[in-house]
Amino acid sequence: MNSLNRKLLRDVWRTRAQVVSISMVLAGGVLCVMSIRGASTSLERARDDYYIDAHFADVFATLTRAPDEMVARLAAIPGVARVATRVVKDVRLDVPGLDRPATGRLIAMPVGNGGSERINSVDVRRGRAIAPGADDEVLVNGRFMESNGLSLGDTLTAVINERRARLRIVGVGASPDYLFEEAGGGMANDERSFGILWAPSELVTYATGMRGAFNDVAIELRSNAKESQVIVAVDSLLARYGGRGAIGRKDQLSNRVVNNELQQLGVMGMAFPMFFVAVAAFLAGTVLTRLIATEREQIAVLKAFGYTNGAVARHYLEYTAIAIALGIAVGTVLGVFLGRRFTGLYADVLRIPGLHFRIDWIAMTLALAVLSLATAAGAFRAVLGAARLSPATALQEPAPARYHTLLLDRLGLGNILPASARMVMRGIERRPSRALLGAAGVAAALGLMAGSLSLYDASRRMIDVQFRVGHRETIAVQLISSVPASARAIFSALPGVSKAELTEAIPVRLHHGGRTRTLALTGLETGGALYRLVDIQGRTREVPLDGVAISASLASALGVRVGDTLRAELLEQLVT
Repeated sequence: MNSLNRKLLRDVWRTRAQVVSISMVLAGGVLCVMSIRGASTSLERARDDYYIDAHFADVFATLTRAPDEMVARLAAIPGVARVATRVVKDVRLDVPGLDRPATGRLIAMPVGNGGSERINSVDVRRGRAIAPGADDEVLVNGRFMESNGLSLGDTLTAVINERRARLRIVGVGASPDYLFEEAGGGMANDERSFGILWAPSELVTYATGMRGAFNDVAIELRSNAKESQVIVAVDSLLARYGGRGAIGRKDQLSNRVVNNELQQLGVMGMAFPMFFVAVAAFLAGTVLTRLIATEREQIAVLKAFGYTNGAVARHYLEYTAIAIALGIAVGTVLGVFLGRRFTGLYADVLRIPGLHFRIDWIAMTLALAVLSLATAAGAFRAVLGAARLSPATALQEPAPARYHTLLLDRLGLGNILPASARMVMRGIERRPSRALLGAAGVAAALGLMAGSLSLYDASRRMIDVQFRVGHRETIAVQLISSVPASARAIFSALPGVSKAELTEAIPVRLHHGGRTRTLALTGLETGGALYRLVDIQGRTREVPLDGVAISASLASALGVRVGDTLRAELLEQLVT
């Protein structure tokens, strides 16, 4: 081992606290990239593979009721490759051990329409498929079964069109259109009170009175098809059958939730490492500058014994390289560990087949290169200064800073402030770049901490406004089918009820200029005290009598202001 290598090891051990500081900052950046980008890549690849294997549809439509003869007309739309129709019905479930009624989305297993059974195919994860001819067997989604402690062979009681039916669980199912299981309609459901049930078509169509008809459509497009044109054609055909408006894959609820998670992971994977890059570069430059300042005599001796400028520069760059290597090693180990945990959380929620942690080698290589170069660049100025020192100059004490009258003295504050304050102010004025970088580092750290902690305050504020000001009801009841307004008297007469209010949500498509948005239009009672409109400042507003109140984000999306007129297209109509 030559002299420089022995000196390097001694320097690293002597300044181990500084080396560890640089390494841990770098490890934080590597950890973020490894875990977040790895989880994002794993989720995206597993989603894409599953969508291909399960033939996830491109266009979706729900309606009230249409005859099976409409399938041929839907398949004849230009750009449509295949069409799958089915009956979907939300029913009430009595679940053993659950102290409240649950909602089950009863889905008829896709029937064969020219191979259309492969669209949104149902995968049996555990147990077996429904036996041919069985009229009481169902598949249930995994989260509903696990959260309620159900097992294969257990039975559920479903209330379908006021008739009770006993359904036996024979398997655990999954499909690409229900990776995220939510009832929709603005009502939040927990995993115990909402489940997906796949049942034989004969059972569902007979129990719901939909024999020879359907109320749900999934369409697979050709590669050259234009989604917008197909949606317009589908809406035109299904309008007289109570069509609620077709949507593309990007607006499908389950897929939209998965895409939102991917977008959030992408933002975090880019934003968080940037803080670590800046701090690591600053730390490396500061540590090396101070180390070189204390080793000027050693540098002079090294050069006097024949070591070249390049050898001295490499020596201090190797010091930085040790910190970089240690940070990469620690960050990689922790990143893989956390990445597996993150991916495991998504696997537990979404249940995508084949979802396991995979390292994104392209992003990882790019991130390591950026982190290493940024850290080395932060130290380069100090290393260059050490390489340029001649032996004679290095043996001398550093030349004092050139004296000149500072702003502090020109303003006449030099004699007013105490000596310690004058030293601080003069140090800042003589080295403004160092002071600015230090202040920027502190500001970034405080900003990151304040931004993270503010999420707790924002959540508490949101909960307070939502459930103490806006939604003040104790119990919210979601009805599977519409009921007359006289039902208020029934709810009001229940024991313990002091006040009952009715709301109604209907699907509409809002138009303004060339912009459209499909959403639920909510009707509230005038003067209601349980469900109230709340503005962004948390103040309550009266329900408009001659118009609608919309959110700021919706107004921005439609390009409307107060006083403008919207055209509302009702998407839920009576069957003619």
